[in-house]
Amino acid sequence: MLTQFFKCGTAVNVVRFLAGVAAVLIGTLALDPTGSLGLAVWLLGAFIIAHTVCDLLLQHLKADESSAPADSETGLREFAASFVATASVILGLLAVFDTEPFTQTIKVGIAALVTAILAGIVLVGLLLAAPAASATETAAWNLIRYVFNLSVWALALGLLCIASGLLYR
Repeated sequence: MLTQFFKCGTAVNVVRFLAGVAAVLIGTLALDPTGSLGLAVWLLGAFIIAHTVCDLLLQHLKADESSAPADSETGLREFAASFVATASVILGLLAVFDTEPFTQTIKVGIAALVTAILAGIVLVGLLLAAPAASATETAAWNLIRYVFNLSVWALALGLLCIASGLLYR
């Protein structure tokens, strides 16, 4: 059952869209939308939905072209490594330059950045072990897409929480 879920590329887009809607609803209804954490979560939802729409548009525009998942494998590997580096630098800057006690929003941002680092490490490992580009290996590449999206969302939430936490200080 789980293997079938990863074979369906449409499932990735459905999960992405539902995650974006959930984040918008949580940022609006469960959290105070005028507070820094509510704003950050709402913006994360908007970002996820916009990212999904852009990706669907790109897939529609490239429908006539044939491309294998590993056509950009090297670039994706380098991009995945940048998640780890970006989040690590931001955490280091927070540790060095922030002398005030951290607000809850900043703490959530820190946890999200740590998640981005860990998911980025897993993503790099998955890319290193990825099968060669083949139409029959869609399950493996869809799993990589899930982890990639998790990494992007964690990094985005961390950046949005820290930015809104600093703005609302």
